[in-house]
Amino acid sequence: MPEIPQRKLTELVGLMFDAAQKASPDAWDDVYLAIAQTFSSGPGGFIFYNKQTDEFKVMAGTRDDRVALNYLERFQHTSPFRKYVTDLEPGERFNREEYMSDDDFRQADIYRDSFAPAAIFHIEYRVFRAYREIRRGLLLTRPEGQKNFDSSESAALTFLISYLEKAFRVYVSLIESKRQSRLMTDAFDCFSHSVLVVDRNESLIFANKSGNEILAQENGLRTDRYGKIRTTSAADARKFRTVLDKVFDGNYEQGKSEGVLKVTREKGLRPLEILVSRCEEHDAGDNYNEPLAIIYISDPDQQIETVDSVLTRIYGLTDAEARIAGLLTNGLSLGQICDELGIKQNTVRTHLKHIFSKTETNRQAELIKLILNSPANLNMHRE
Repeated sequence: MPEIPQRKLTELVGLMFDAAQKASPDAWDDVYLAIAQTFSSGPGGFIFYNKQTDEFKVMAGTRDDRVALNYLERFQHTSPFRKYVTDLEPGERFNREEYMSDDDFRQADIYRDSFAPAAIFHIEYRVFRAYREIRRGLLLTRPEGQKNFDSSESAALTFLISYLEKAFRVYVSLIESKRQSRLMTDAFDCFSHSVLVVDRNESLIFANKSGNEILAQENGLRTDRYGKIRTTSAADARKFRTVLDKVFDGNYEQGKSEGVLKVTREKGLRPLEILVSRCEEHDAGDNYNEPLAIIYISDPDQQIETVDSVLTRIYGLTDAEARIAGLLTNGLSLGQICDELGIKQNTVRTHLKHIFSKTETNRQAELIKLILNSPANLNMHRE
């Protein structure tokens, strides 16, 4: 095979970083296929080895899954080369011919049973990243009849491996950032309160599910066509701006970076109760770290939808008892509960005694406080 031109290697490096920026495992399939084509490789891929579980897995590679899985299964448990590969560190390589001659390899059972059917004769494996117990490597192969990977190709792979490690570092960082963002979003979506994050210019940066529902109603708060938070009355707009200015200009360490206000609504609804607090700032080095504010919104007219099944599991309530406890949490009187459930007041009182006993409470106010602080409210906005 002729020496691989530098231009081609540079294209492969660009493809690696493009895949890293996409932060998707699927993007690495195209990277591997481009590398495999450049080096005339057969079945292979990006492989990672977990020292803790002592297992290999394919992250991306040949699109013939039957070949990949069969080869991996053999490589996993019965390959005579396994012990050499598992000890490799980043930058180190394994080439089959350095450990077993062609003639000996042809006589090996594993070649006849697995490698030959997969058209694998020459094997080149490079480890490019190690993090904790995980070793990530690039596996290239060629069938019998083609030559082994030569010195010029080895030098080209050494060049690529150094950039592959850097690209994977970017990829892992973005994946972790996405994961943390998803976890934060999931956590905020469980809140009964609406949560918004805005910058100094009132531009919406983030909204949890409840916050998006509040904005969609366009009653009290909304977003304009530029994505900025707006109140539905001019008087509230001035108050909102004043609070934001106080929050952004206040001294965070002296506890002056919070503000509260009420935003009026139409259709007979009570005002939204709002607490604005500045996010703690961190030094971003040379990068400008724009200050942000978190807006917590409480809707006095919002119905508290406890998850009755959670109440039954936590406190051992029956379905009827959990239903009554949930209705009490929404402020219904015993008489209203009777009307809602179609039962007599003595029945409700009997259930209530059992609820007090199981929750170790003595009064309705104490019971409601317990439920409002329990995990029974965390799923209220789930589909």
